[in-house]
Amino acid sequence: MRLLVDENLPEVIADMAREAGIASTWVRDVMPGAPDVEVLAHLTQSRETLVTRDVRFANHLFDRIAAGEKLSGVVLIRAQSMADTQKAWARFLDRPRQPAGIAVATMTGVRYRERHTGEQTP
Repeated sequence: MRLLVDENLPEVIADMAREAGIASTWVRDVMPGAPDVEVLAHLTQSRETLVTRDVRFANHLFDRIAAGEKLSGVVLIRAQSMADTQKAWARFLDRPRQPAGIAVATMTGVRYRERHTGEQTP
């Protein structure tokens, strides 16, 4: 699994992934200020999984994945504060799994919604 951490998240999220042995790039390091359309083009080519707090962008990517587009997946972090964001991300990193659709990481756990079935798994 290779991750692209959205610029709406702090660099520490990419750092935490690298410390867990997961290849991770922060958007601000490779395309600072890029609009979503450029990030999407990058994801299509790189096959990285996006990590974001942007619900709209995450849902857009999931819709494209569900329609059969060749994207690796998305991890949506749902938390109110940056401290809680790091805690939710740590929950994902406890047992990282490549999402075949979308993974939603929260303070209480991680749930997955797969591309074809629409089913959620813990």
